[in-house]
Amino acid sequence: MSLPPSSDDAAGNLRHSGWHMDPRPSRRTENRTPLEVPITVFSLDLASYEVTTTRDVSLHGASVLTKQQWRPSQRIDVRSLQGSFSGFARVVHCQQRKGPAFVMGVEFFFSDGQWKQDRGPSSAAPG
Repeated sequence: MSLPPSSDDAAGNLRHSGWHMDPRPSRRTENRTPLEVPITVFSLDLASYEVTTTRDVSLHGASVLTKQQWRPSQRIDVRSLQGSFSGFARVVHCQQRKGPAFVMGVEFFFSDGQWKQDRGPSSAAPG
């Protein structure tokens, strides 16, 4: 599977599936759901990798806390560590916060799965 070229050369049960690529300029058009989920972020353009968390998510994007600065239009692979979610995305922005932290906005080209695993019924025995 090939990815679209980069431009330079609620609550855990949000279901993602399919390609999404909008030719219009990026701006948030969907409500985001506050959701902290541990994820891995891999750069598809550079040899970069980080384990971090989301701040909030939507069907086509997410806000992610990060320790490194990612450049806009950088293509990344995002995977949930608590669910089946995986997605290919591009960095929309990466803004520095207090200290050595950044907030990165990402837009998904393709995504599938759930951010968190569904919890089955309680297995506690009646007492």
